Amino acid sequence: VSEFSARVPSAALSVGTVLLTFGIGRRIFDRRTACWSATILSTTLMFNVAAHAATPDATLIFCCTLALYALVAGIPPASWRSPRGVRL
Repeated sequence: VSEFSARVPSAALSVGTVLLTFGIGRRIFDRRTACWSATILSTTLMFNVAAHAATPDATLIFCCTLALYALVAGIPPASWRSPRGVRL
């Protein structure tokens, strides 16, 4: 048991969270918006603190993001429209 091995799961789940954020953005908007959203998430201070700490915060963030991705993936792309017919 070492400090490195205690922090690896948090780091791996944080990378997964960034990838899921990219997937959500790409599914709802486009590739450019998805790239920006993943970049902004990965550069925020509190997200980086949670990614480097040996706490369950990264696991909770990943699971919440995974649930949102499952919701977005379950809705057909044609239904991502506003009431006036403008694509969101």
